[in-house]
Amino acid sequence: MKKQAFQIIKISSDESGETTLLPSAEFTVKLSSEVAKVGWDNAKTYDVLTTDKKGYAKSIELPYGTYTVKETKIPDNVMPVPDFTVVIENDSREPQTWRVFNDAPFKALIKAVKVDAETGKTVLLPDTEFKIKNVETNEYVGHWVWFPIPHYVDTFTTDESGTVTTPNTLEAGTYELVEIKAPYGYLLDDKPIRFTVSTNTAYELAEDGKTPVITVSKEDTSVKGRISVMKIGEQLVDVEEDENGNLHFIYDKLPVTDAEFVVKAAEDIYSADNQGDLIFKKDETVEQLITFNGHAKTDKLPLGKYKVYEVIAGDGFVLNKEIKEVELTYKDQETPVVSENVGFENTRQKVDLKVVKLDSETETPLKGAEFGLYTKEDIYGYKEAIPMSDDDDDDDKTHIPMQKEAHMNGNDEIHNIHNTIPSDDNDDDDDDDPNYAGHLALARAACKMRMVQALRQHIKHMYQLPEKKCAKYEPGKRTAMGDRAVARVSSDPAKCVLQFTISTPQTYAEVRQDLEEFVDAGDDVGSESDLDALD
Repeated sequence: MKKQAFQIIKISSDESGETTLLPSAEFTVKLSSEVAKVGWDNAKTYDVLTTDKKGYAKSIELPYGTYTVKETKIPDNVMPVPDFTVVIENDSREPQTWRVFNDAPFKALIKAVKVDAETGKTVLLPDTEFKIKNVETNEYVGHWVWFPIPHYVDTFTTDESGTVTTPNTLEAGTYELVEIKAPYGYLLDDKPIRFTVSTNTAYELAEDGKTPVITVSKEDTSVKGRISVMKIGEQLVDVEEDENGNLHFIYDKLPVTDAEFVVKAAEDIYSADNQGDLIFKKDETVEQLITFNGHAKTDKLPLGKYKVYEVIAGDGFVLNKEIKEVELTYKDQETPVVSENVGFENTRQKVDLKVVKLDSETETPLKGAEFGLYTKEDIYGYKEAIPMSDDDDDDDKTHIPMQKEAHMNGNDEIHNIHNTIPSDDNDDDDDDDPNYAGHLALARAACKMRMVQALRQHIKHMYQLPEKKCAKYEPGKRTAMGDRAVARVSSDPAKCVLQFTISTPQTYAEVRQDLEEFVDAGDDVGSESDLDALD
């Protein structure tokens, strides 16, 4: 039987002509006819050659036939040689003439891909700019462009596919991909991505079927937007009394709590990566907001056009039916969240009251009758909302409630008043005064209120509570002060004598006199001077 071996020398030379012997290259030998019939993987292996430190390897003596030899293990950072054929047709103990294979140093094109950090998809937008730095030389990779004007290029810009490929291959080594400009709608992330040009790095082949292409991806986060809603309305801030004893209520435009708004998409809103993924359909509800101290804001939203409108005006206000459009637009690659503000103003609900006095028998309108409008219960003025927390920040500002407010709430009463109010000289008629019982009830109510104020002052003194802490108290709400133990620093009782607890006024004149003295003594609610005066 005819047999003969073959031998090879494995080298690598770069562009300078310097040659390096390549050890550890592995070649596998299979019969060509069998490879054609059953495929490379299923064909029988006749020999495996491995080059020594001099790049030399010799096969066994192969039987007569035609063989295919494939380089199945490639030394690092060199290009593999193409498959080659060995024909055995002579019977000789001398190996066939040396075959010298020059493996060119491994080089690869770099394909930079811009990827959305949230969707994981390629950002199909142009104008991302990259640079590539050689870590070993600390220099940026570049090339000369000679036409139309010679210039050096070291910046690579993506097209609409979100990718860019270097025009020239890079030699084996370690590099960094650095982003210097983000695409529209994204934040710049200048943290470099390190990669290695090596045969050990995964790569594809270019369209020519032989040039390696290494893909390096760089993620960016899209810019988001936030819509802030501000709601104001007429709020009671003061009460003035004219010379006739009539109250005039003072309003100011202040924040409104518990107004509810709906935010909807004003257009179809898609993902920032331009992949066509629909996030919000036009007219889809995006978020519902409830104001606190007149403010409310959305979560982070994708950029686009939205519309905001009110669905609940808040207690005591007329619904504002205005629909306002807001567009969240990209500002720059340094701003992670863009904000847009939208304001709403509401009219307070008020009542125009008309009273007609008729004769009970003839139903003839009567003139000269006087009527008074009284509150059936306490009605409070503007009070700023307090967050439900244990924060005792001294900068908290709270509006103390007033005792009367100008709008009707269904709990007001109208009483007929005589054309003249009894004077101090008409004591004999006081018992017949139909309003006497009302004055007496008012005096007794004032007495009870002042007793509560005296007790409050006593507690403040005994436990050394500052007025600010007392002002923050809300019934049913746990506070930081209420959750902590307090030290009792005084056990002295509070003393005060209230006239209404000693004797009951019998006439309107007595009621008015005692009430005036009582009010004069308590102009400053809760002060120690009040107690001294009352005592």
